Amino acid sequence: GNSFQFTNTSSISQGTITYTWYYGDGSFQLTTNGGHSYASAGTYSVKLVATSNYGCVDSIRSSISVNLPPVASFTINNAAQCINGNQYFFTNASSSPNTPLTFRWEFGDGSTSTQINPSYQYLQYGSYSVKLVTTAQSGCKDSIFQNVTVHPKPAVSFSVNNNQQCQTANFFQYTNGSSIALGTLTHSWNFGDGVTSGLYSPSHSYLNSGVYPVKLVETSDKGCKDSVQVNANVDPSPIALFTVNKTVDCFAEHQFNFTNATTLSSGTFTSAWDFGDGVGVSTLVNPSYRY
Repeated sequence: GNSFQFTNTSSISQGTITYTWYYGDGSFQLTTNGGHSYASAGTYSVKLVATSNYGCVDSIRSSISVNLPPVASFTINNAAQCINGNQYFFTNASSSPNTPLTFRWEFGDGSTSTQINPSYQYLQYGSYSVKLVTTAQSGCKDSIFQNVTVHPKPAVSFSVNNNQQCQTANFFQYTNGSSIALGTLTHSWNFGDGVTSGLYSPSHSYLNSGVYPVKLVETSDKGCKDSVQVNANVDPSPIALFTVNKTVDCFAEHQFNFTNATTLSSGTFTSAWDFGDGVGVSTLVNPSYRY
């Protein structure tokens, strides 16, 4: 991009002058004020020859320098990363015979840096054009662009029909509400009891009581992940059992004594007895009854 403009300040007390410019690279020009661009870097001796209409000649030389521009270059640790945990490391590989060099980085989202080897973290997903402008001590510049891509992460969520159920006949139905701005998702469920599923919205039943951490991991087609975890509460169910002092007795003197043998692994229980005659009921632990 060099363009040298030469302003002629020659004079003569009488007569007129014609001018010849010699630019030092083999080219010349017949003009009052010179102008020239050089194809190669180097130091050139520019000569102006002034000739009067009487044939009188004078000349003057001046040296100019055409500097090599720097070569801007950089590498990136990984040009495509997920938004969660993204960290771009830019390694400057610029060079120039005219040092020292200064640098200006533009990360494509309005942020800049003057560090030699900066690192940067993006807050939003998208494609960004990263620009490095390298400036040599002579003022010559060069620039280079490279694109980086920040992939979106999944937005993970799910709901459940009832998150606290009894051990007997428990049935947890999970509804997946996950989404992603771009791309597709695969699903990985862990129900906390060693059972897993790859279905979108699975169901699950637990054999034993307890608190189970249910975790859903969503993975995009670009490898970006996010997860959410919610506990499933399975309350222990009582095992109803009882004995009776006799199962056959005479009407006039009968007295049936019922002994409650119900078990429950944790917590307490209440009893509701129905003696089968449409009349007798009781909430005692160990009732007696006459028909």
